[in-house]
Amino acid sequence: MKIRLAKSNDINQIMDIIKDAKNYLKVPFNQMCLIDDSKQNIEVAKSLGMNGILFQGIEDLKEETT
Repeated sequence: MKIRLAKSNDINQIMDIIKDAKNYLKVPFNQMCLIDDSKQNIEVAKSLGMNGILFQGIEDLKEETT
């Protein structure tokens, strides 16, 4: 799979990337988690039924995932 990165605020592009990942992984959204430093991207992921973690640093991420 070719990974695409979104460097814009284009919500449709972000949704397409997340949906492509879902189709590649063949898992439902509720079994996926997006870790990103963009609150907007996390909100898009959650609107699709995914889990989302706003990355604000490695220590916070450790707390969120343990």
